[in-house]
Amino acid sequence: MTLKNLYIHIGTHKTGTSTIQRALREQKSDLNREGIFYISPTDSIKYLINVEKLEQTASNNIRDDISSIIDANNSYQNFVLSWEGLSGSYYGGYYNSEVIAKTLKAALDKMPIKVHIIVYLREQVEFINSLYIQTIHSGRDIPLDVFLDKINFKTSYNWNQLIENYNLFDSIVVKEYKSLSKDGEDNIIQGFGRIINSSTFINSDTDSYTNKSYNLSAFKLAKKVNLSL
Repeated sequence: MTLKNLYIHIGTHKTGTSTIQRALREQKSDLNREGIFYISPTDSIKYLINVEKLEQTASNNIRDDISSIIDANNSYQNFVLSWEGLSGSYYGGYYNSEVIAKTLKAALDKMPIKVHIIVYLREQVEFINSLYIQTIHSGRDIPLDVFLDKINFKTSYNWNQLIENYNLFDSIVVKEYKSLSKDGEDNIIQGFGRIINSSTFINSDTDSYTNKSYNLSAFKLAKKVNLSL
């Protein structure tokens, strides 16, 4: 019996994840025709973002949910799940990524599927800069030096550790995130399409999906607005 493939895209945050998820939703019918089924994050999956210890119930719930979805869509060979929370607590520096990886492993280990982990990484300085801008736009007014002081740079956003934690799985694809593709290079959707073997994505134009990043003017405006609230 040929094993079905489950591609689990774990983010990270600020690496085009929302763009990928939007494309998965909007191109769902085309993906279905290719034998690819998109699994929206279940409550059992979303629960993991704040988990701090191994919980058998959490693993059981994930196993039940994923099994039910695959069984109900048995005609498909490939399944894709995308949720950046599987990298861990965003503002916590991904401190709990090991527990999340172990919980997922326990949930999926005995299922007749081949699991492929997909992770996009952004250079840490760019990542933290983007995180700070996002923090300001979420309504918090915090000086940059105070923001940086709250980060434990020895343990937070440690990409080597994140990858090591997910090496529990036999297949892990690690990609460098690039906000803009150069001539001849894949855009974020095309690159993702090559991983999941989707001609729909490989031939797509990412411009219709891309979220607009905050520019410097918008960032300064957000700072002023937050101070006036």
